[in-house]
Amino acid sequence: MRKCELMFSWNEGSAGTKHQIEMLIVAIHRQKNDQRGRGKMCPLPMVTKAGEPVGQVVAKFLRSAPTEGPLFQTTKAYGNQWTGAAITRDAFQKALQKAVAAALPDISSKAYTIHSLRRSGFCAAKRANISHDLAVDIMGHNSTNAWLAYFPPSLPDIADAIASI
Repeated sequence: MRKCELMFSWNEGSAGTKHQIEMLIVAIHRQKNDQRGRGKMCPLPMVTKAGEPVGQVVAKFLRSAPTEGPLFQTTKAYGNQWTGAAITRDAFQKALQKAVAAALPDISSKAYTIHSLRRSGFCAAKRANISHDLAVDIMGHNSTNAWLAYFPPSLPDIADAIASI
């Protein structure tokens, strides 16, 4: 069984014809933190408001992604055949740092880790005023502890709390 499936949300053109794919919806059937096996629907815009082609890149990957086993697998020597083995954390970390080095050559790629992707996701959610329970669900954690750890109260908030006592 495929670990994720693609669905598309269409922008209706004139006379009700499907004109353009507006949103990519990735249905994830199983994931590490899904203890109840409910799965998750992850909507991704094909192009974000800032112009990044997030959904386009994900859709391109998923069209050629493995249909069985882990979504992120190692490939044979020439990259044209999936092995069925899950990519390791270290391999993913190296690939991330290689991508960062290519995109941002003036910045040390060692500063970017897999964990920093999760943390930056929480930061983006906080800036967008997304409620903590929804952000926790989007990020795949099964508790609010990560949210609270990433966003301790600000010093002015602490000072105000102390002053109110």
